[in-house]
Amino acid sequence: MNPSPGLSQIRAMGFFIVAAIICLCPPSGQSAELKVAIMDFESVMAPARLGLAISEILRTELGQIRNITFIERKMIDQVLEEQKLQQSGLIKLDDVVKAGNLMGAEFVIVGSVVETGTTYTINCRCVDVQSGVVKAARTVSGQGADQIPEMVKQLSGDIGKVLPAAKPFIFSFEDQSEAIGWLRNYDDKNVGISRVARHATQGKHSLKIDLPHTEYPGIHSRGFPKDWEQYDIFSADVYYDDRGAGQVTLVIRIDDSRSKSFDDRFHASFILNKGQNTIQVPLEKVKEKLDCSAIYDVFIFLNEPKGPATLYLDNIRLAR
Repeated sequence: MNPSPGLSQIRAMGFFIVAAIICLCPPSGQSAELKVAIMDFESVMAPARLGLAISEILRTELGQIRNITFIERKMIDQVLEEQKLQQSGLIKLDDVVKAGNLMGAEFVIVGSVVETGTTYTINCRCVDVQSGVVKAARTVSGQGADQIPEMVKQLSGDIGKVLPAAKPFIFSFEDQSEAIGWLRNYDDKNVGISRVARHATQGKHSLKIDLPHTEYPGIHSRGFPKDWEQYDIFSADVYYDDRGAGQVTLVIRIDDSRSKSFDDRFHASFILNKGQNTIQVPLEKVKEKLDCSAIYDVFIFLNEPKGPATLYLDNIRLAR
């Protein structure tokens, strides 16, 4: 018979459960991704599978140039079935808008492919669900089926230009999960992390960081979007409570998926004065060093402070 678990075992199990929750539930910073539904393109005098193939190619091409969440095919099928509509039959603008709203999409892309001899013509509309306005209506033609991928690539570039600029991604700490997503650097147990209603610049809450007198005390998070290509600025508001450290140097370290040493990471340093500070990192510099389509981790720490310090972080954001 197995013995009952002791107190230390229970604590260990609790630790692993909490760790699993943190890993499985990313922080709920404000989402930066556009929600787009791409319908199967209607095939006119062409095999039905051609319209389906074009919609899949378009999804791939758009996903490479913009930070987009595509509505799942299962959701699209469910909504259209309930509304007695066909994917390739969405012609009326009112039907497109209605379906888009039910799917939770911000934009819906519909279209058709026409085969005439060896000529293929692709027609495409991108509809803004909220306003009901056709943001783009494009037609491209080519000779031979082998030209279709390049034609769709051209369409995706045109559509990408009319989609709105990226929404800011914000850690405002108004939700407790945003605080849980930040972890101590190097597992430094003496670093304290808590969500408090003090020194907030975005909403009512900030993230309080109690830093001990060690070499590089700080925190890090993998809860940012992975793709930073569409952003221009990383910024954060930092309230510095001097507890004996005097003037300190704050470091922002950014890693991409390939970062393994100091030389293949990005570092930016800032002098903090007591009270409120705002820091900004132009991402143009980051893009020169890192693969900004594959950001992996962001560290915020002090560089060799002279004593303990307390920081209040808020309005950490990626924006254009």
